[in-house]
Amino acid sequence: MAKKNLFEINQKINVVLVPDGEYHLSSIQEIDEKTLSITMPIRRGMYLLLKTRDTVRVEYAVQDAVYSFQANVLDRKRSNEVMLIVLERPSAISRTQRRNYVRFPVNLPIFFQVVGPDGYPLPDDVVRQGKTVDISGGGLQIVTMSPPDREDTVFIKLKLDDNNPRELQLSGDVSWVVQDDWSKNTRFGVSFTDISEVERERIISYIFLKMRTRTQI
Repeated sequence: MAKKNLFEINQKINVVLVPDGEYHLSSIQEIDEKTLSITMPIRRGMYLLLKTRDTVRVEYAVQDAVYSFQANVLDRKRSNEVMLIVLERPSAISRTQRRNYVRFPVNLPIFFQVVGPDGYPLPDDVVRQGKTVDISGGGLQIVTMSPPDREDTVFIKLKLDDNNPRELQLSGDVSWVVQDDWSKNTRFGVSFTDISEVERERIISYIFLKMRTRTQI
């Protein structure tokens, strides 16, 4: 059964419309015995317009594990002028232990842009280019001549050289920035904050595929 201590007010969550929607960001705003009320899910400035009886999958992280559940949309309501989506409280929640993510060295073109708290690009920022240094299920390292600042949030576009043509579009926080005085380039690390478990598993599968391929050469 769902436990109260698995939910917190203002907890960030990913919301996906079942069966095959894209993840959207939301947060829990109200909790009671039978329902969870969440903010309107949003992805890159576009709201997920959920209707009564829609089914969604919710994913969120607590400490060393990722939790997920499915729930039906019960209603919409306003609270302090904010539109909320009312979900039925789940009877069962899946728990997945977070892995110690393997960091894999790979050099791929990447595009990124600094965004504000609302997920929109900053008015004076442009799309910047760089290359990956390494990647893991939890983040990546980028080298560029146009670095962001530490603690910025960046929106990333990246194509993996796998059999999936779909471009990864992720967001993450810049955790560190280091300048290489010799090359005049700058390396910085990004910790993913806006990523679905489907996308994370794709990155992890890609890494293990590349590792197997290299050991066979």
